[in-house]
Amino acid sequence: MKQFTKILKFELLGYLKNKVFIGTTVFLMIAITVAMFIPNILSLISTKENDSSPSSVMLIHAEDTTLSALVEEYFTQAFPDYKVQTSEHSIEELKELVIAGEADCAFVMDSASSYTYYVNNLSMYDSNTEIANEVLQ
Repeated sequence: MKQFTKILKFELLGYLKNKVFIGTTVFLMIAITVAMFIPNILSLISTKENDSSPSSVMLIHAEDTTLSALVEEYFTQAFPDYKVQTSEHSIEELKELVIAGEADCAFVMDSASSYTYYVNNLSMYDSNTEIANEVLQ
C-alpha cells in the first residue's frame, strides 16, 4: 500500500508539471467562462438593436367609450413603456392583432373593474395584470 501512494503521488506531480496538462486546463477554464457569458452578451447586443424600434403597443377595448377613454388615460400613466391606444376592433380582431405581433397585448374591459388580458406569449415576469389591477382599484 505504501508503494501505491508513492506511485500515485509521483504520477500526479508528473501530470501537474506537464505543460500540456496545464495548457489544456487553462484553455478549458477560459472556454467555460466564455460559454457562461454568451447569453448575457447576446442579450446586450439584441437590446441595443431593439432600442431603435418604436415602443410596444397596448390596445384597450371597451363597449363604453367613456370607460375606454378613462382607462386609456390611466394606463398611459401606469405603463410608460407602452403606446396605449383605444381600439374599435372586435374581440376576435384584437386577438388576431396580438397574435400577428402588431400589438404586444390587449385589455378588453368588461366593466370598470373587470377585464380580459390578451397576450401572445405570457412570460413568468409579465406584471401587466398586476399593474392594471392596481390602476383599476
